[in-house]
Amino acid sequence: DGRQRANDEFTDAISMWGRAVVEGLFGIVPNRPKGYTALSPQFPSVWTEASIESPHLSYQWRRDAGVVSIEWSSPVETSIHLRLPLPASRADEIAIDGRPATGVVEHGFAGVNWLLVESPEGRAGTIRVKYTPEPIEALPAAPQVAPRQPTRPQWTPPGPEAHDLARWDLVDLSEVYNAKVTDVLPRVTEEAVPPDMPASQVGFGYWKDHLLQYHGSRNQEISDAAWRAKVGDDEIAWTTDGIPFKTSKKGPNIGVVTRAGGFPETISIPVDAEGSALYLMLSGMTFPAQSHVVNLRITLHYADGESVVRDLVNPFDIGDCWSTWCGRYHDSAVNGFENIGGRTGPAGSIEVDDLTQPVALDTEAQLLRMDIREGVKLETITMEAYANDIIFGIMGASIYR
Repeated sequence: DGRQRANDEFTDAISMWGRAVVEGLFGIVPNRPKGYTALSPQFPSVWTEASIESPHLSYQWRRDAGVVSIEWSSPVETSIHLRLPLPASRADEIAIDGRPATGVVEHGFAGVNWLLVESPEGRAGTIRVKYTPEPIEALPAAPQVAPRQPTRPQWTPPGPEAHDLARWDLVDLSEVYNAKVTDVLPRVTEEAVPPDMPASQVGFGYWKDHLLQYHGSRNQEISDAAWRAKVGDDEIAWTTDGIPFKTSKKGPNIGVVTRAGGFPETISIPVDAEGSALYLMLSGMTFPAQSHVVNLRITLHYADGESVVRDLVNPFDIGDCWSTWCGRYHDSAVNGFENIGGRTGPAGSIEVDDLTQPVALDTEAQLLRMDIREGVKLETITMEAYANDIIFGIMGASIYR
């Protein structure tokens, strides 16, 4: 059945037959969120026909005397983005569902160019390409332009004037907390819900087995001892970077969201305050398989009815706080951090000269700053676990006036 070793972090839970034959030879790569299926048949030059039936796309392909025809069907509405190897410098005729169409030829290699054709959305259709075979002369290569890197701000802690408690509104999270930091992973491990059959349970079992193996054998146990030690009798603790949060010295001190089980997927945080900036203290776990996708969604709800959404993408807006196979590192330069374990590494991000480089440290919580609308009361915040495997929680929320 194509089953692999099932290490979900390296995608070898995916059948290599599927990757090599379905995605490689037959070139089927669905992109359901964007409503299209990339299709790039790459058959040996001596083949004249081939067909496949798969859960994502089925098609028949034929090649005869300078004509390639594809007849396809899909279980859902989709557009076909065809990338066809073409032993010619141009296509003489292109037809989609029997009607004339256009395409673009891109420079290729090994005797072929690439013909790019897009079909309208549907559940079935035909694509026919007529061409005159010819020796391929290289098309002019497009000028190489260095990709633009998105400009992302780097964390800057509040200035000395913020070290005045009178300038802050501290949000009481006592009704939001649903666990101790140190109890989160054992609960998820115990209560995680497997995917419904007939979905494979292999990847789920691997993920669950390794939740706790990140701690003890490879890393120190998760700890919040340094943070607890900072909490005063007034239940206020100041981060090393100079941000005060109302928290708990004993008992639950984090409000967790996850889709994995054991905790809710979304929590609502009453605020009822106004100011110029919102500071959040978040801690949790994400995975390499959840990078470059939205991990958490933060929504700010204002008293006048407006809502503002901020998506936190790993590693640009949020990063792993509890562990990786390589150890614990802070690697999200846009955020500050508080070393809540305190056994190794700097106490906080203000002690680090260059946050663009990985910082080795103990269990951390990340510090996020969000501009808010001045003069309008921020009523509530909702925090939603967006990616499947992530486990994150809120430890503090404060408004700077």
